[in-house]
Amino acid sequence: MGSSKSTIVTATAVWSLINAIFSLCGSLALLGVGAIAGSFGQLASQEGVDLTTEQQQAIAAVSGVGGVLVTILGVVTLVVAIALLVNAIGLFQTKPWSWRLTLVLFGISVVLSVLGWLNNGFTAISLVFTVLNAVIVYLFWTNAEVKQTLGQM
Repeated sequence: MGSSKSTIVTATAVWSLINAIFSLCGSLALLGVGAIAGSFGQLASQEGVDLTTEQQQAIAAVSGVGGVLVTILGVVTLVVAIALLVNAIGLFQTKPWSWRLTLVLFGISVVLSVLGWLNNGFTAISLVFTVLNAVIVYLFWTNAEVKQTLGQM
């Protein structure tokens, strides 16, 4: 393992930590929305609103499926947040395994962003974040100083 810490590694550790914090906040929001969506059918029936049987069934179906899907997305986002936090700690401590974890996490992020663009189009901010993540992957894959710092040479 290298004795000096690379600026690229430190900057990536900070970026990973920032992403972990935002992912954690997003996961908590998704888990909350999932819980609310899951109980929406019960709330609608308790309010005394006169709904037809078809309307009650539609609300129950949407709240059930929507609540589960949003909750699953919240759990996945929570796992990503934890992985990003572990990655940031590993980079700050120049652990050799953090080199590979960085490539995997940020590489998957780039691929998912591009796939998202195909489905939803892209915004300027998503383009900036995706390019930044792609540059991190490129630098970790090719930069000798990064590899030396993280014990990959």
